[in-house]
Amino acid sequence: MTTIFVTRRDLREHFRSPKKWPDNVVFYPAKTLKLPRPLHNLGGSHHCTDLLNLGGSYRIALVWKEAKTWDRRAIYAHFFYQIVENNLYPLADVHYHPGHKGLHILLNCEDQRNLSNRHLAGAKEFNLKLDKPIDPQSDNDRQRFLTTIGKRLGITV
Repeated sequence: MTTIFVTRRDLREHFRSPKKWPDNVVFYPAKTLKLPRPLHNLGGSHHCTDLLNLGGSYRIALVWKEAKTWDRRAIYAHFFYQIVENNLYPLADVHYHPGHKGLHILLNCEDQRNLSNRHLAGAKEFNLKLDKPIDPQSDNDRQRFLTTIGKRLGITV
C-alpha cells in the first residue's frame, strides 16, 4: 500500500472540505459494535459511535471512557479519510483527559509513516482551549465536545 504524505496545505483542505454531523449521534457499549481498524479492540468501559459518515470520504468515530471519578474519564474523536472500503487514513485525533492533559489534538501532518488503519501515536500534538471542563459521562458535555471539535475540524451541524 502506498504511503500518503499529508502536507499542512493538504490538511487545511481536508478541514475546509464540506462535512456535516449526522442527525443523531448515539453511543453504544464498545463491545457490542464491530468497528474497523484501528478501533476494533475497544471494549470494557468504553462507549462509542458507529463509524459516522460526515459526507464524501470523511468518517469519524467518537469514544468516551467511563470511570468512577471525573479525573479518570476521557473522550476521543478519531477523524478519518476513507480511501477505499476498510481502509481508513487518520487525519486527526482529538483527546480530552480531564485529570491530566485537557483537550488536545494530534494531527497527521508531514509524517513519513504509513498510518492507514492505525492510530496517530507520535504525531504532532497541539493543546486546545475549553471554556470550562467537560465531563465525558454527561450527555450535555459530550454535545459540547462535538460542537468544539466540529469547529476545529470543519464539521457543521
